[in-house]
Parts: sequence; C-alpha cells; structure tokens
Amino acid sequence: MPRPQFNPTKEQRDIVKSMAAMGIPHEDISRKIGVRSPKTIRKHFREELDLGATEANYKVSARPR
Repeated sequence: MPRPQFNPTKEQRDIVKSMAAMGIPHEDISRKIGVRSPKTIRKHFREELDLGATEANYKVSARPR
C-alpha cells in the first residue's frame, strides 16, 4: 500500500524557513517536522530552503545602526 501524499502545512513551512535561515542541515530539519527523508524536504519546501538564509541576511543588514 503506498504512503499518503505529503501536504505541508503553513506551520511546517514557517519552521523550515526559520531553520534554513539558521543554517541547520536538511536532515535535522526533516527530523524536526517529522519527515523521514531530507529529499522530501527539498521537494516540498524548495522555496523556503532557498529564501530562508537570504531573508535572514536581509533583515540583519536592514536594521538601523
């Protein structure tokens, strides 16, 4: 019997983006949100993984000094 299709929630997307911004490895992120494979994380959360670090860097550099 095949596994049910994975449907990410808004909460999971926020967690992945936040953890990616901190540089946490995909394997650790997948464990945190309860997904077996980092491949699944990369498939369903590509945008969050790609933009997490970029947005974090922007927020830090945009702070008034």
